[in-house]
Amino acid sequence: MRERLTGAERERLIAHWRTRLSGVPVLELPTSRPRPAVASHRGRRELLRIPSDVAHRLRTLCRAEGVTLFMGLLAPLQVLLGRYADESDVAVGTLTGGRPRPELDDVVGYFVNTVVLRTDLSGDPTWRELLGRVREVARQAYAHQELPFETLVAELSPERDLSRNPLFQVLFALHEEPRAGHLPELYDRKELEGRLGTARFDLALDVTDHATGAGDLSISVEYATDLFDAHFARGLGRHFLRVIEQMVSDTTSRLSELEIVSADELRALSLGDRAEPLPEPTTLVRLWDRQVRTTPDAVCVVGDGRSLTFVEIDARASALARELRARGVRPESLVAVCLERSVELVVALLGVLKAGGAYVPLDPGYPTDRLRYLLADSGVHLVVADPGHPTSALFGDGVRLVTVDQEPGEDPGLAEEAQPHHLAYVIYTSGSTGNPKGVAITHANITGFLEWNQRLCRLTGQDRALLNHSVAFDNSVWEIFQCLLSGAELHLASATAAYDPEEFLREVAERGITTLNATPSQMRILLESGTDPAPRLAPVRLVFTGAEAVPHDVARRILASTAPGCQVFNEYGPTEATVTSAYCPITEESLDRHSHLPSVPFGRATDNAHLYVLDQRLRPVVPGCRGELYVGGSAVGRGYLGKPARTAAAYLPDPYAVEPGARMYATGDVVRLLPDGNLVFLGRNDHQVKVRGFRIELGEIEAALQSHPALADCVVAVRRIGAGADQLAAYLIPELPDRPVPEPAELRAHLAERLPPYMLPQSYTVIAEIPLTPNGKVDRNALPDPRPASDRAPAGRRNLTKQQLLVADVWRECLGVEDDFGPQDGFFDVGGSSLTITMVASRLGERLGRRVPPVLLFRNPTVAGLAEALEAHARR
Repeated sequence: MRERLTGAERERLIAHWRTRLSGVPVLELPTSRPRPAVASHRGRRELLRIPSDVAHRLRTLCRAEGVTLFMGLLAPLQVLLGRYADESDVAVGTLTGGRPRPELDDVVGYFVNTVVLRTDLSGDPTWRELLGRVREVARQAYAHQELPFETLVAELSPERDLSRNPLFQVLFALHEEPRAGHLPELYDRKELEGRLGTARFDLALDVTDHATGAGDLSISVEYATDLFDAHFARGLGRHFLRVIEQMVSDTTSRLSELEIVSADELRALSLGDRAEPLPEPTTLVRLWDRQVRTTPDAVCVVGDGRSLTFVEIDARASALARELRARGVRPESLVAVCLERSVELVVALLGVLKAGGAYVPLDPGYPTDRLRYLLADSGVHLVVADPGHPTSALFGDGVRLVTVDQEPGEDPGLAEEAQPHHLAYVIYTSGSTGNPKGVAITHANITGFLEWNQRLCRLTGQDRALLNHSVAFDNSVWEIFQCLLSGAELHLASATAAYDPEEFLREVAERGITTLNATPSQMRILLESGTDPAPRLAPVRLVFTGAEAVPHDVARRILASTAPGCQVFNEYGPTEATVTSAYCPITEESLDRHSHLPSVPFGRATDNAHLYVLDQRLRPVVPGCRGELYVGGSAVGRGYLGKPARTAAAYLPDPYAVEPGARMYATGDVVRLLPDGNLVFLGRNDHQVKVRGFRIELGEIEAALQSHPALADCVVAVRRIGAGADQLAAYLIPELPDRPVPEPAELRAHLAERLPPYMLPQSYTVIAEIPLTPNGKVDRNALPDPRPASDRAPAGRRNLTKQQLLVADVWRECLGVEDDFGPQDGFFDVGGSSLTITMVASRLGERLGRRVPPVLLFRNPTVAGLAEALEAHARR
């Protein structure tokens, strides 16, 4: 044998396998636990049988299709593994007798070898076509089986990984039950049933053919306990049998028609089971009127040094509603609201709703061009705004301004009251085509969510919640209306608290806030501030976080910073599915149980939502496998305002709903269903990202950058710069290769005219070309590490004072860069953000031995300016 494997014959075999296994992918099966750095090879087995009737039909099929029983079993196994791993290129290993020539049959010795069977599942073949592919794969493998596997590995030199077997991770073998008086070949039992409690591969399926008995086939599933548990192994065996049954039933059916998840499993996977029936649809106005009648003289809104009762807020809102109705507002009318966080903002929202209309919130801090676009795209003719605010100059050309304060008078009632199916609000989210899109939500959508949330929170008149988010984000809907409709007090966070963690925590304590909603990014900054946060969060009994994946360390900080008995929830939900679609209590026990996951699970469906984890063909994925999350139920909004094509693409008919005409929203979020029924976020299947809780379409930033005449092309990605949080990084290609791209300050100014601050990249890197994947798509993973750039001159440190050197050193430490900053370098131009400001203030305070308010950096963003401000602040 070894003499034959020298020279040309050896090179021929190596060349064959090198071509055959080039680029073979690692089979990433869904594991119950994270893969260790080094495999322990501990294992266990699960046994099952293929019933004799199914085995008989399988044998008949194999004879008809001209394949062996081994091939007839290999085909469905590789299809199943492909579904589990979301892969159409599947390789498994098998053992051969190592006796390819008759003259070796009587030779005593151990000739067993391992070969790799790699099958292409792409193109949606029929079972008959796939069996033909498998037959050819096996034929080629056996024709080239003489090359020892260890030689093959040495020649191909795959990237070595001590946690898994090279070239394949699943072994499959078929052997016959030995006849009486017959000594089985050594590899039948020694190799496959040798040592109990061991596992040399991720999985090994050993099928025994009991041909001399009832004709059954038995299966032993050996699994690595480092990765899998018995539940997974039993499920794999059950699904393997189901795939075989469908194959033998119809070999002309295509792989896309295969249903691995049974009807019983699908019912068990229903992530929208409701503990109690949903209430009848209603409107925000009806619920508000009921609350006003219940607690007319209770405090409703506190802010701006004022405290208004429910009846006082209602009187002002009714006066505004009367004026709006006089101006033609009716159900389905859209009215823009462009006000700072204030009592007047709350009055304006209620006034629009009481008039029968739907509100379109506009953040006064948005760039002028963005506000103009939102006004034009929504088609509003009325905007409730402050005539003294600079944004009031935008309102013209058919858009009339209405002030909040109107003359009080008798409320004549609604001529046309909005019904549950009418619009309640339209909130704009980032758009992939370069412009934001308006998400239309009805009264039935939002009241269904709020009534579920009230059953969870059980807010009363003793509760106080903080309006922490901009009204342009749907978390504000939760904060405002959950309070207004439950009798709780709504407190307006001050402008200073928005960027000063110390002030924020002080307001929480002094106001006695009992309900707090904040993103994980904000929570991290709050709880990493210079003082002990525990007493500051002591009054809070309910904490809600979400809008982005929740890191484990942030969740533990929250638990450590709250009083015993406080409930903490991770909530998930796209704007298109009305604020929150899923929730999960966060406890120390749950964090310990899920510590191996990439982030804290976001739980199960709310009562008004159904959740489906589906593959690309909208089929339920096997539990534990990756899939895209779809949201159904009454939480699903109407769609995108004035964009029927985009609505049809994102809001699909719900094939699993009982109600006729029901739709489900394609979130684009890739998730995994855990054995305990919780969902965990794994990533996105598009270019939408979440940064500091803000939902951002990278394409919108790229479109704004590409409008600069000095740029030929660009790409934007999310990167972690230094030791900081995730940030937006822009990569630029100049229009003229011999001319430099504009300085970061100019690019930021260009973008600031078109995008809100949270969408501005923190770094700008020039590249020669945009890297592409083999199929021609942008390969963001291949982009170089970003490096914040600035307008400074070289060797700036020589011109710095002692105080300026301190500022520059802290900037470098917080931004994770090694740059030399000059006196006129701007913090935002060198990669700083509103979140890193708080980190800088905290580090400066530690160095100086006194508290440094973050507002100093906001008002003095250069090295020299901040150093001077610090000296002035110390003299006070």
